[in-house]
Formats: sequence, C-alpha cells, structure tokens
Amino acid sequence: MTSGKWRLKNAMTSPLDLIFSTCLKYAGLTDLIYCSVTLSNVLPRSFMSLFMRLKRATKINLFIPVEVVGEDVSPGLKKGGVLTLVRPEVELIVTAGDIPNNITIDVSEVEIGDSVTISSVKLPSGSKATIERDFVIANISAPSGLTLGGGFEVMVQSNFVASHTNIVVGLVETIVGLIPAGGGCKEMLARWLDTDEAKKDPNFAPLKVFDIIGYGKTATSPVEAEPMKYLMPEDKKIMNRNSLFEVSKKIIMENTDFKAPEELKFNLPGKSVLEDMNKILDNLYNEKIILDHGVIVAKELANVLSGGDTTIDKTLSEDDLFKLELDAFMKLIETKETQDRIKHTLATGKPLVN
Repeated sequence: MTSGKWRLKNAMTSPLDLIFSTCLKYAGLTDLIYCSVTLSNVLPRSFMSLFMRLKRATKINLFIPVEVVGEDVSPGLKKGGVLTLVRPEVELIVTAGDIPNNITIDVSEVEIGDSVTISSVKLPSGSKATIERDFVIANISAPSGLTLGGGFEVMVQSNFVASHTNIVVGLVETIVGLIPAGGGCKEMLARWLDTDEAKKDPNFAPLKVFDIIGYGKTATSPVEAEPMKYLMPEDKKIMNRNSLFEVSKKIIMENTDFKAPEELKFNLPGKSVLEDMNKILDNLYNEKIILDHGVIVAKELANVLSGGDTTIDKTLSEDDLFKLELDAFMKLIETKETQDRIKHTLATGKPLVN
C-alpha cells in the first residue's frame, strides 16, 4: 500500500476545507481506492471522507505539489535572490495507476531574474499539464532601478512584491512600436477592472489602461506607481536596498501555506469601447501628436484591451488575453516601421516617431 498528498480537482467540499488526500494502491487489484479527507465545515472537530473507485488506466485531474531542489547551489540565490513559488501545486492530468508524489524543479543553475516554466520541467510519464501554454512555476520579485516592459510583466504577475523606493516602473513597449505581450495588458486590465468606477462603467478600465500603456507612462517612485496601479498598496516598499533580500525572505516565511489564486476572468465590452478608442486616435492623429504607424500600434493595443471580438456578457480567460497580446505583438514586430523604431532606439537611446 502506498500513499501520497494530492488535491483532487472539483472536490465535493470547498478547497479551503481540504486538508489532504491519499490514494491507496492495493497490490494485485485492478482498481484503486482514492480517499479524500476533509475537515467538516458543519460539525466542529470532525472529518469527512470521500472514497472513489477508479480503474488503473483512468485519467484524472490532480493538483500535484512542487518540490524544489538545488537551492543550496543556485547562483541566483547565492547573489541574494529570493525564490518564490508562483504555483506550489500544478494541476496535471494523470493516470490513476501511476500518480506522481510531486513535480521536481531544479534551480541549481537559476540566476536572478530567471523563471522556471512548465516546459523546462520533466513531467512524470503519462502526465501532462491541464494548461496548454508555457506558464511560470517559480520566479522572484525584488525590483530596484528600472522595472520596465518585460521586467514589469514579471513583477506584476508575482504574488508578492518587495520594491525598492528608487524604482522606475512601467510598460513602454508602444514607444518602440510594440505592445506588452507577456501578460502586461492582462494584468493591468485586471487591476483596473477591480475598481468601483469599472463596476459602474464597463468602458472605464479598458480606456484607463489604453491611456497608460498607449502613452508608455512610467512612474519614478512607489508614490507615482500606486495611482497607475503599477504597484498596489499591499506591496512592500523598502527604502534600504540592502534590506530587499531579508524582507523578501520574511514574506516567503510568513506565507508558507500560500495557495495560488484562481485564474482571472474578464468581461470586456468589445466594439462599444473600441469606438471610443478610435475617436481618441482620430483626434491625436489630426493634431499630429501621433503619425501613421502610431495609429497602427494603438489600434492593435485597443483591440487587445477591448477584448477583441467579444461582448460584455462573454467571459474571457487569461489564455484568451494572452492570445490577443501575442497576435498583436507578432503583427507589429513583422512591420518595417516597428523594426525601424527598435533600431533607432537602440542606436540613439531616443524614440522614433513614424
């Protein structure tokens, strides 16, 4: 008889009440008994058990815990980095007769700023992730200095942030003829959708993020970053840069029971807000504030932030937003005008308006 700790998707009780689950494998039998043990939310100090009889070849969804190895020799950790498990558990489709006890990630060669994604992990035989995209399992956020573009996208998707007060932060991709395509649009939308104004006006959040990303606005301190929602009130702001490591470590130690949040869902207005965005672009173009390629870039951004071909009553997933971002990015990177912007900025350090 063997046992392990996993979490079954769609358990009959609330995941908050779930303590552990074990799978009992009896030698010589063709069937397995899956036992889910939960703390009762009805009777105090009592437990409830759910037993499931499964064929060995049955495919089931389970949340498998992540085990980290190589921390003692990791160059990134030795330099003062702090490892954060974005996903302490990963949902896998597994065979009932061959359920892994854990997923192992090796950080022995991980540097500061690196991420460990699901594609770099060797999954147990017969297992595969339920999420098809290449998602991050572990990373670190202790920003200081410039946290722009892709650097911001790593930070904004971290569950905990310890930020130095000497920070320049923002999404500046439009300046070089691109749009954020690593989750920046998605996360900024999510933050602004969670406001009182957005709950009253479905166009409020897309228009607000359109203004912030479209102009490539940056913040030069946490005081400026919070109103734009580049940083949140709960994020730690540290004056002494040398304290970032200890503060980050303390955050991790205080959240050892951390559970990854539910995946974000989006209800965006689609064409109705796209019309407002196009009116803004027409005015900017007529006033010569933006030129031809600036309009093209902004329209790709507008399509992403409006939700594309959607309506307010249709729910979009994170993967839907990722796809919109990536499609827009790939269209723009192939244009000569965007390539000219990138070359000019690399050569001169200044933006090209075209």
